[in-house]
Amino acid sequence: MTARSVLARVATAVAVLAGVVAIYLAVLLVTGADRQQRPPVGSLVLATTVVALVLQPLYRSLGVWFRRRLAVRDPPLDLLRRLPRSVAAQVPADELPAHLVRVLAQGLRARRAELWLVVQGHSQLAAAWPAGDPPSGLRAEVHPIRHSGVEVARLHLFDPAAGRRSTVEQRLLAAAANQAGEVLVMLARQQGLRRQEADLAEQAERLRVARAAAVAAERAERRRIERDLHDGAQQQLIALGLALQLARRTADQAPDRCRQTLSAAADLAHRTAQELGRLSWSLYSAVTTASDLGAALQAAADRLPIAMTVTAAPPQAGRDLGPQCRMALYFVVLEAAQNAIKHAAAWSIQVRIEQAGDELRVSVTDDGRGFDPGASTAGTGLRQAAIRLGEVGGRLQVTSRPGAGSMLTATVPAAVPGAVSSVTP
Repeated sequence: MTARSVLARVATAVAVLAGVVAIYLAVLLVTGADRQQRPPVGSLVLATTVVALVLQPLYRSLGVWFRRRLAVRDPPLDLLRRLPRSVAAQVPADELPAHLVRVLAQGLRARRAELWLVVQGHSQLAAAWPAGDPPSGLRAEVHPIRHSGVEVARLHLFDPAAGRRSTVEQRLLAAAANQAGEVLVMLARQQGLRRQEADLAEQAERLRVARAAAVAAERAERRRIERDLHDGAQQQLIALGLALQLARRTADQAPDRCRQTLSAAADLAHRTAQELGRLSWSLYSAVTTASDLGAALQAAADRLPIAMTVTAAPPQAGRDLGPQCRMALYFVVLEAAQNAIKHAAAWSIQVRIEQAGDELRVSVTDDGRGFDPGASTAGTGLRQAAIRLGEVGGRLQVTSRPGAGSMLTATVPAAVPGAVSSVTP
């Protein structure tokens, strides 16, 4: 105990004694007791009652005042003993981490204390005392803080005496941690909500950028198609019409020239058909030019704003499909991915391509909010996807429940008879 601490206690005791005497005198004066006679019993009882009521608050208040005036620092164990009370009543929730690490560092004479909140399975630094980097050469003594059996935070103490705490210090530390657990779990939830809000904002920004990019790509593609139609097929169709008009005019007067004109018109019609075929083929180039279904889906996954992984078992599953079958499965997966992003707030999508006997099965699983298939009707996109699959002999199945994500499974024959493209490059 320091000299200042002793002086503060003496001053507090003297001030309290003076206050008690003053209270007795005041009560005697108010009750009109005669100085020459013994005070009446009623006056003494009243004075004693007043003293009993104000003695403890007066002693506490005067003690705090004198300790502050004399700059007396609390002993470490006193700090720890008062910590649970301060946590429960005096410290606001948002200031609790800083208060906790400061008092524990001072009370345990640690070089540094850090409080890490457990937010969604990840540790996040909430407060450290003193500020700055941890001292070098000291290992951290980790103390889990639990609430209702669940770890909500971790206290890191950097101290040369780590692992050699006294029994009193260990008990006080455990009491402080238990008292702070309820508030820390609330702070961890708040931090988790903030992280989710930031993630949602980031996802919304990615969706906005992706939507803008898709709109720009669609406009560019439309302009390309218009230009190709104008410069290619449209000009050839105009020339074909002029050739047919010339053949009609010369049919009677110059049959040989008419036959030449019709022969040239037939060649022009063939070239026009090829040009239109090339243009139509280019509309589905992302699907039809891929070496297999998995490659086409992986190219689409790279353009999505959330993670979509594509796996095939065996690795060659999804290859050698007809264009119609491949396009049907491709658009089914894209529709499921768009629904997971827009309606289910999914964070990730898993696509699995499996060879099951003479069938090919493609499953799309997301970790979104899910829904009740019995209480929901399929949207236009899913209905169109089912129609596409039906055209190639396939079927569609949707499995989901609220809070457990969704799984969409498309099954098609491994080899579809006649499933060849009607468009040639």
